[in-house]
Amino acid sequence: MVVIVCFRKRLYQTMLKAIAKAYRVAAYGLLTILILWMVLNVFAWVALKISHRFFPPPNPVIARYGREFTLELERKIYPDLSHDEVQAMLNEMWGRPVKFDPFTTFRERRFQGKYVNISEHGYRRVRNQGPWPPAASNLNVFFFGGSTTFGYGLPDWQTIPSYVQDILREKFNLGNVCVYNFGTNSFYSSQERAYFQSWITQNQIPDVAVFFDGLNEFFYIDNVPKYSRELAELLDVVVRYKPPPSPWVSYLNDWPFVRLMMETLSPRQTQVYQLTPQDFELTEADIRYFKNEQVLSSVIGTYRRNKQQIEAVAKSVGCAVLFVWQPIPAYKCDLRYHPFGHRGKKMFSVYGYPIMEELHRKGELGDNFLWAADLQEGLTEPLYVDQVHYTSAFAKRIAEFIAPHIAERLLRIDKQSRLPRCMRDGTTSSTLHVDG
Repeated sequence: MVVIVCFRKRLYQTMLKAIAKAYRVAAYGLLTILILWMVLNVFAWVALKISHRFFPPPNPVIARYGREFTLELERKIYPDLSHDEVQAMLNEMWGRPVKFDPFTTFRERRFQGKYVNISEHGYRRVRNQGPWPPAASNLNVFFFGGSTTFGYGLPDWQTIPSYVQDILREKFNLGNVCVYNFGTNSFYSSQERAYFQSWITQNQIPDVAVFFDGLNEFFYIDNVPKYSRELAELLDVVVRYKPPPSPWVSYLNDWPFVRLMMETLSPRQTQVYQLTPQDFELTEADIRYFKNEQVLSSVIGTYRRNKQQIEAVAKSVGCAVLFVWQPIPAYKCDLRYHPFGHRGKKMFSVYGYPIMEELHRKGELGDNFLWAADLQEGLTEPLYVDQVHYTSAFAKRIAEFIAPHIAERLLRIDKQSRLPRCMRDGTTSSTLHVDG
């Protein structure tokens, strides 16, 4: 009996020693790993600081196009900006997050920079920007459209809406014209319709509303706005239909070592080098896909129905409208002068634009529809700063084409007869309140 007790005691002591040893080994191991992890992150933090200081990451345009975006090309498409100014402008342009909007899913977020300035009300500033709320004594023009209307790749004063205001004031002697640039990246007619109506419900009624479309109509072919999938997933979490995502992923991504590895191993800056013009040529399978008559008919039908709804709302509040069909690289553009043009061949618009041109030729799109899609025909100069966004010179050319049609509508306006009754005594829209 005594032997058994001694044996159990010795076994117990041996087990305790083994557990203590294992604990020490595990503790030392974990401590070593923790120290190593901290050291790695300190070195990674220093490496990131040095890298960003002496080797700043390229702006998104260079990151996408790589060797195609040369200094020689930069000087051609930005003749009035230095290399440093181009870099600063593009970093401002592409580094801004959007914000949620209950009517349009999202819109441009307030931003203040040297080249890009966006009001808290969602419009990008133009040269000599007018007041907000728009004064009833002014002739107010609201521009709606996507990133080409916003003016991606250009400073505030070189966008189409900014040039339009300059032209209306200088050439048409309309000194009280105020243009508001509500262009938003990725927007197409469905979102523009909602955006326009949201301002009408807030009693911010322009004298003329311009809708600049074409490119994005044939991109969002399912009539589902950008970020819809992400918002749907978030709502599933909010209503507890799905569990929230693990916080560990975002937590780990905040560590300097992980960020350094992601920047080092990311293929985004090198994958463009492996592409050739042949990679963008239309194959027979591509032609069958993009020439889908059902898709093209659906897209054009959506645009025309949105146009009809905008017209009806505008008419009810006395607002003139102008619908402009924009130029794109895939249609009547000499791609020999477009350094990134070969990338734009695989698009539904290649086959959708001729259909729209035929509808316009037959007069089926109305007298408030302006065909600007062939403005680039015959031009032998760079017209785009990237795959789809206009150079300053081409933006000005487009503005010169649009401005007379806006002026025609503005000159027909009798301000007193079109204003709501509560505004005809000189009261501005800033004093109006919408009951709800």
